[in-house]
Amino acid sequence: MTYLVVSSVLLWLANTGFVMLRKLAGHEIAQWQWTLLQCSIGALCSYTLYCLVLYPRFFTPFKHLPTPATRHPFTGNERGLFREPQWTVARRVSESVPNSGLLRYYAALNQERILVTSPKALAEVLVQKLDDYDHPAFMKFAAERVTGKGMQFANGEDHKAQRRYLMPAFSPIHIKTLIPTFWQETTKMIHGIEDEIRQSDNRDHSIFVTDWSIRAALDIIGLAGMGYEFNSLGNPHGEHRDLTKVYRKFMSRSNPIFPWIGLLMNYIPIDVLRYVPEQRNMALNRAFSDVRERAVKIIEARKEKLARQETDESTAGKDIITVALRSGMFSSENLVHHVMTSLVVGHLSTAITFDWVCFELGQRLEMQARLREEIRKQWPGGLETVDASTIETLPYLNAVCNETLRFYPPLPFALRVAVRKTTLLGTEIPKGTTIAYCADAINHDKDLWGNDAHLYNPERWMGQGRAGSGGALSNFAMLTFSAGPKNCIGQWWERAELACLVAAFFGRFEAELTNRDTAGVVERAPAMMSREGVYMRLNSVPGW
Repeated sequence: MTYLVVSSVLLWLANTGFVMLRKLAGHEIAQWQWTLLQCSIGALCSYTLYCLVLYPRFFTPFKHLPTPATRHPFTGNERGLFREPQWTVARRVSESVPNSGLLRYYAALNQERILVTSPKALAEVLVQKLDDYDHPAFMKFAAERVTGKGMQFANGEDHKAQRRYLMPAFSPIHIKTLIPTFWQETTKMIHGIEDEIRQSDNRDHSIFVTDWSIRAALDIIGLAGMGYEFNSLGNPHGEHRDLTKVYRKFMSRSNPIFPWIGLLMNYIPIDVLRYVPEQRNMALNRAFSDVRERAVKIIEARKEKLARQETDESTAGKDIITVALRSGMFSSENLVHHVMTSLVVGHLSTAITFDWVCFELGQRLEMQARLREEIRKQWPGGLETVDASTIETLPYLNAVCNETLRFYPPLPFALRVAVRKTTLLGTEIPKGTTIAYCADAINHDKDLWGNDAHLYNPERWMGQGRAGSGGALSNFAMLTFSAGPKNCIGQWWERAELACLVAAFFGRFEAELTNRDTAGVVERAPAMMSREGVYMRLNSVPGW
């Protein structure tokens, strides 16, 4: 079908161009040429009518699935073309259309999607029939620009092998040994913030917390994950600046090219789009090269240390690069991709979640006070005396972190494409069908989380048997780190790192959100991130 569309469009363009050129040159236009032009225009219009109107109404194989009552022929169930995040559309549809685990809705130009809304359906897609689905080509195209072809795009036995060999760098036991390094870098962030406050002449000076958390998270993934020191906290204008600019540009709404590329890839081969001479597309190509060069530099530095038989105490020889090199499993190219993936996922997702903790607690001083009391009671000696290895024993700290991860999943929406004919909850799924699941919708599902699912409430994680589940009724009720064999390998890393950042920050400061009206406005982007970032007025609370 795709090639039919491409052929029709190319035929129409060729005919139109040929006829116009002959007309401009003063030549007669033969009757057969006019007829061919009219036929190609008619075919294109007919196919457009079929795609936008007839197929979703009469010919879809999913007519039996519930769907929103109305839709626009050009924007589907979206409120405008690419004007809102994909997860917003999916959550709105999920909450407004009664269903039994599956429903259909339509994206731009009436692209049909089957939305998975129940734990049973999720179990089929993410576990039982995992190999029946793959990432859409346009998602790979977009993500690979900055993260490379890492493990997230591997399938089958290849994915299992890569995960098995990399797991020592991400196991919960190993993460515990890294927490002192997490705390060390977090402490540097706190001291850096205090220096900025002291140097300001304005007592109401607002701190751009987002910038500090990004730099701290980058230093942590560099030091604890790769044995590489970015020193972005000590040198705000160092080499890290290029990396963070690339990542935020990739994630931000100021780069609207990806939605259009995703749309056009239904009709135009990906290798053609990769070289579209559009300014932002070309800038991202250059940025990809820069990130790749940085990854190569980090790997070479690590190889030199290993050649000298130097082992960093901070990683105990189990950093991502060392583990990969010693396994013998990964080619040089594959290792570069893994480092690129770790750089972006390993620091940006934690920083995004920390932003949301600050956004929520910056408006809830009573939560701050309770959290601060718990932290100081556990470690009365102050910031420098904290035994970070026991950080997981603080129930309210972990409740705040878990609730933020539930309420604001960094990657709130995902698409998969059926790579073969399969079934889902008894419904036949033809090859090529697009399947969607939305962490933002599942994480706020009242059937799974109770009637207060729409409220930010750390208390749900407190009490007997609730610390690990939040009282949810299913293992698939929280999709922040996905689920099944392909769940996020770095989830325990992010949980521990986030706990350190939150404990140190709110243990030391009383924080008031100063951009209350704008900090909660999200980017129209793949990640659920604040468009503006978080600004706070901070006061060091005496006694710690």
